[in-house]
Amino acid sequence: MVIELYTYPVGFIFTFFSILSLFRLKISLTIKFGIVGNILYCLSILTSIPMMYYFTRDTPLLLLLLSRISLLIINLIYLHKLRLKKREITLEDESEIRKTILNLGTKFMRLEVREISEKCGFDRDSIIGVLKKMIINEEIYADFFQTTNTVSFDQQTNIDEIDRLMTVYKDWEKDHYEKET
Repeated sequence: MVIELYTYPVGFIFTFFSILSLFRLKISLTIKFGIVGNILYCLSILTSIPMMYYFTRDTPLLLLLLSRISLLIINLIYLHKLRLKKREITLEDESEIRKTILNLGTKFMRLEVREISEKCGFDRDSIIGVLKKMIINEEIYADFFQTTNTVSFDQQTNIDEIDRLMTVYKDWEKDHYEKET
């Protein structure tokens, strides 16, 4: 009974924050608040089921619990789909992330993913995906540490690679200029 007294008001508070977040168009936050509020409502129903069922055999209470649990499952599925959709990025977004990583990679030897995220404005999962692609394709010479979400650049090798590409470009430009004249 004591748990039930606390979970109803707290559940209402989380429902209120869920609705408020929805008006501010923060969908993932809305779903998270809804999930927490739903869990609290389920807890309040679960605490009263043994007593209510023993004395009154109240099946509407069981139906309420089942509806809350199904709503919780639907919310969790929707949150998972939202996270998967957030990971999908366009080619323009990917090129913007690549530019930021290349730019910061020549300036700093060690970066956290959140620092890259602050500069380019994309989420952590998108940056990690692009970063891993760049390391595998040897576009950058770096090591990515999953546990700390840190990138350690081999700065000198990256600078040497950029210098090599610049000389190739200058040679191409020189050949192109000579062909025109």
